[in-house]
Amino acid sequence: MAAGATPARLWAWPRRVGVATSEGGAVGGAGALPAAAAMGAEGPRSAALLPVQPPLLLLLAAAAALLGCLWARSARRSPQPPLLAGGPRLRSFLRRHCPAVGEPFRPTAWCCGGRLQTVSRALLQSRPRVGYRRAVVLNNRGCRGEELLTPRTFCASNTEDLETAITHIHSRYPHAPLLAAGVSLGGMQVLNYLARVGHAAGLVAAMAISPSWDPMETTASLEQPLNTWLFNRRLAAGLRHLVRRHRAVIGDTVNVEHILKARTIREFDERYTAPAFGYGSCTEYYRAASPSGSLHRIRVPTLCLNAADDPFSPLHAIPVAAAWHLPHVALLVTSRGGHIGFLEGLLPLHGGLMERLFLQFVTAVFQHGDELRGLQDEGAAQGVSA
Repeated sequence: MAAGATPARLWAWPRRVGVATSEGGAVGGAGALPAAAAMGAEGPRSAALLPVQPPLLLLLAAAAALLGCLWARSARRSPQPPLLAGGPRLRSFLRRHCPAVGEPFRPTAWCCGGRLQTVSRALLQSRPRVGYRRAVVLNNRGCRGEELLTPRTFCASNTEDLETAITHIHSRYPHAPLLAAGVSLGGMQVLNYLARVGHAAGLVAAMAISPSWDPMETTASLEQPLNTWLFNRRLAAGLRHLVRRHRAVIGDTVNVEHILKARTIREFDERYTAPAFGYGSCTEYYRAASPSGSLHRIRVPTLCLNAADDPFSPLHAIPVAAAWHLPHVALLVTSRGGHIGFLEGLLPLHGGLMERLFLQFVTAVFQHGDELRGLQDEGAAQGVSA
């Protein structure tokens, strides 16, 4: 939940712009970070063609046959459509304009588990086409190569930088409607921002992909033995690298050597994130960073995508029951998909459910946004409260 890399993007229809935070996180994980920071963000720099020996050729053929059998077996199954929870008006809008919310999600046969989906997503790094003319990426402090100018990096509960970016974009494009999208920790930031500012968000809609709803549950899940080895320690190593790189600035307010001994995200948050942002403990910070308790304050149409097998966000922590009473928030929960995975197809090189749903939602908002204007009246009529 501490630092990570949470770029933010602005997507735009010809004259319509949309903000989006993506690829972010520490405790809610690491947008593409569970593996990008944890397992290497860059792929091979070059490749060479090597002669294929007969035994290797047979092995490749056997592997291809096995994959084909797995895919054929998967195709014969009848998975259930994902669960869509939310107010009736928003659910009706999504069913009309976003077919993906009602389609059964069939994960890639050879990586159907949540952990495999999470790791495979980072390794594949698909690049689907997104047909918008303007996109603005918000890189959190200290990430993506720029120098840190303050002792603070960023965290899930602090939304000052996101608000500054939205205000700046409005000043440059005063007539362009904005849509924000956040991934993992970026999704938590977007949700916390929307809950904090209510009607003054300056956005026409928002989307959160694989947000962590309860950081305490997230850290508990990541501290399970296999998750510790796959994600927790690697993410903590990436966070330590961030502190080490900016120790000249960070060292003015915290004990850098103590922070560099942290081996888990919880230890890092206890030693750096909590004190850097004015919290007495990581428990206090996690309580403030949890989006689930403030969803009722959101006044912007918001779609959230989670998987029931997400190792960063356990199913019991996803506020499905509360979403049925929220006119502005809809939760789409798939049985499979992992953390920012949602890979489908035999060779998922061109994206999956996540990209398809995002594109459908953004297109629906920009082309049929007038249908969402009644949500505010619905919220007032229902008297939504905590």
